[in-house]
Amino acid sequence: MDTVTLVDEQIRDGEKLLDRLAQEGLPVRAAGWVKPMDEDRWSLYLVTPLVDEQGPIGAYREVYRVLRSLEDVRVKDYEVKLVGEGQRIASDLLEAQPRYPARGPQLSRLTSVGGMPVEGVYVYPLAKMRLCLPVAYVYRREDSPGSRHWHRNSRIIAPAPTMRRPGFLLVLEATDRQVILIFAVPCDEQGSIPQQTQEEYEDLADQTFTSVRPGQEKVSGSFSGL
Repeated sequence: MDTVTLVDEQIRDGEKLLDRLAQEGLPVRAAGWVKPMDEDRWSLYLVTPLVDEQGPIGAYREVYRVLRSLEDVRVKDYEVKLVGEGQRIASDLLEAQPRYPARGPQLSRLTSVGGMPVEGVYVYPLAKMRLCLPVAYVYRREDSPGSRHWHRNSRIIAPAPTMRRPGFLLVLEATDRQVILIFAVPCDEQGSIPQQTQEEYEDLADQTFTSVRPGQEKVSGSFSGL
């Protein structure tokens, strides 16, 4: 049987999957397309702690959910192979990971992966995982009879990056006078939240506030790192 060739579209679609996994806080330590000697097609191997944390079934369920949410991608479910961090294949892909950022995967000199003879290996250079800080978005209703105006303020409620899954966490309080929403907001390694990210999450918080208190007006607030 003829060998299936790895095409540019598959490489780009693999990058799309990795980007979306990172956005959703699903950790991938290493990733690459591998063509075993005894198989007729390439497979996308992902090294992820999800395998050990949730078991293979739970890990595949999470990754397949993200993959199926992407439109117009050539990567199929059966092409994705998840690998736990303790497996030998994980060590080989981690060692082969490009040391410097580059566009797209790089052809590795590996002739075997995890003891499995291979015809070729393309390894993706991965960006570091996103760190997140818990941020409280506090909405207080204007203190006047019948007012529907709310003031928003937001502040970091932890001193260091401790979370890795960005997005909405919970409604901490929801009364007639005050609503407190908690989000995990992406930050850099120094624990700083970029201005653009602040604005994006303020918009997201406002949307959530509207669902909690429909029909209310809001005035712009401020962001505090205290």
